[in-house]
Amino acid sequence: SAFYTSHGTHVAGTIAAIGANEFGIKGIAPKVDLYAYRVLGAYGSGATSGIVKAIETAVKEKTDVINLSLGGGANSETDAGSFAINNAMMAGTIGVVATGNEGP
Repeated sequence: SAFYTSHGTHVAGTIAAIGANEFGIKGIAPKVDLYAYRVLGAYGSGATSGIVKAIETAVKEKTDVINLSLGGGANSETDAGSFAINNAMMAGTIGVVATGNEGP
């Protein structure tokens, strides 16, 4: 099915664009192996359970860094997503998490 948001593609390019392309854009880690885990639906919404499952899968696959460029409401240290990212960090995986798009 079609997806109507391109945020993940944009973030992937920011991370891993090779530089020798028609746009002249080079990412911060152009030689990185990049893995994608779909956690949101076609219109950018989804459940925490899908995010948690993707984090757990990434840890099992021994990824070095997990990027979560996701918007949404405030999280607490006791919600499922926070537990999952904390468990990932304890397993040696670095978690990079967006803090929001709402400004100061």
